[in-house]
Amino acid sequence: MLLLLVLVSVLPVFFGQSFVTLLALFAHDTLFCGPVGLSVLTSAVVISSVVDALVNGGISDLMRRGHVLLLVLAFGATLIVLVVNPVDALAPVILRLAGAAFKSYNEALTNLIQMLVNDEFRGRVMSKMPINRGLFPLGIAAAAAVSAFAGVRFANAAMDGTIVIFALSLLIL
Repeated sequence: MLLLLVLVSVLPVFFGQSFVTLLALFAHDTLFCGPVGLSVLTSAVVISSVVDALVNGGISDLMRRGHVLLLVLAFGATLIVLVVNPVDALAPVILRLAGAAFKSYNEALTNLIQMLVNDEFRGRVMSKMPINRGLFPLGIAAAAAVSAFAGVRFANAAMDGTIVIFALSLLIL
């Protein structure tokens, strides 16, 4: 169970968190919006942090937090919707949903791990959790390399599709 939770903490960060960094390229090449449009897109992601911190604070039992982990699927799916979205004005709303899903699953995951680990091992296990932060730059490098060859839409779709496939495999387990 703990190994599965560690995978849930690592894979979506590697494959999905690069959307924030590639947002400037996506805004320029796909949405054709300038600095003001990019700031609107970025703020849509940031607003979700505040709202979702308040919402997630009200979820207290372990079972409901376990269900929140299924938001990994929503995270990948909303990023795919962003890539195929034909209406540029919907991009901030989609990014708001993606940010909410990412924040919610990440908070729930940390809480689940802390609740499931025995007290004598909690410090050691939690010290390994920042590994997913170290994978963030590697995911950006991979997404940037794919973007250079196949375009930003394809790169995002491929990375986000991997998250969706991973999340669907979690549903099967």
